[in-house]
Amino acid sequence: MVLQTISRINLRQSASKTAPVKYIVPANTDVTIIGTKIIWKDNVPFVKATYNGHQGFINGRYLRGLVLKVKGRDNAKYPKLAVIASGRASRRIKIPQQTKFGAFCQKHGCSMAAATIALQFRGILKSPADIVAQLSRQKSKIFIMN
Repeated sequence: MVLQTISRINLRQSASKTAPVKYIVPANTDVTIIGTKIIWKDNVPFVKATYNGHQGFINGRYLRGLVLKVKGRDNAKYPKLAVIASGRASRRIKIPQQTKFGAFCQKHGCSMAAATIALQFRGILKSPADIVAQLSRQKSKIFIMN
């Protein structure tokens, strides 16, 4: 998997914030993630990665879009919460329960639920019903929300 760095970040010898730095990876640069394991050390999520021929460990919080964890919630409409790397402040994305949408999903399909999740990445909180209403008001069906 290839992810992009959010800011300049240290590629370290081991999964520790005090481990020696092997290489400094520039901001907005693609790095290749090795495997799928996240190593949590002192509340820091490290992943094994390679960049420019160097291999080591990177703080996963600074890799755009890395899913750090998925939490269960006591919420029938949004039973899961995904924590996505986004720099110092991770984004929390509510994952809707498809079966609870019932008639809505039958009528509009799962793409509306996917659209709500995608908009959360942009910091826009809209329900599937809000999206359908917005689309029905627009003749061209081009969807842009501010």
